[in-house]
Amino acid sequence: MPKTEQLKAKMAEQRKISLDERCNTDLQNPVLKEGMADLIAFLYDLKMKPRWYHHASYKCYFKKEIVVYINLYQGNCKIVVCTSAAENVFGRGNVSAYINELDSDVKAEFISRLKPCVNCLLKDGREKMCKGGHDIEIDGVVNKGICCHSLFYIIKNPTAEQFQMVKKFITARRNFLEVKS
Repeated sequence: MPKTEQLKAKMAEQRKISLDERCNTDLQNPVLKEGMADLIAFLYDLKMKPRWYHHASYKCYFKKEIVVYINLYQGNCKIVVCTSAAENVFGRGNVSAYINELDSDVKAEFISRLKPCVNCLLKDGREKMCKGGHDIEIDGVVNKGICCHSLFYIIKNPTAEQFQMVKKFITARRNFLEVKS
């Protein structure tokens, strides 16, 4: 194997470090470090081992569906919990059924993040998945034109309380997938 190939292989292996190691080396904020350690333990308890995805990004799956993305960058942390919205974007699934099954505090947090569509996916040239948004029924009320991006629970640099909410969303998503299959 030529030296350049060996070097590339070594660099690729170094980038694929575990999420635990990445958190210990990249995160300086004690709240983020402690919260991520707790979240990682929680994910392992749910049998959802974080898998390296790209550079400092990780994914967790349940029943071959993505439940959560975790991205660490420049000492920061971004967590994206995929609700049933990920399925709805592609015309599958039922976001309303997912939302109506949530506990009241999680449902209130989810609803507070819903935003109208501004044709965001049209601007970058991708498929017109969100054009005009989606109509979502919540507790008998139809919310028209909801943007697909607002259907994901996204937190940047979460506080201790937000880490608890992330766990609730992960549990809700996992339970939804369990019932769905």
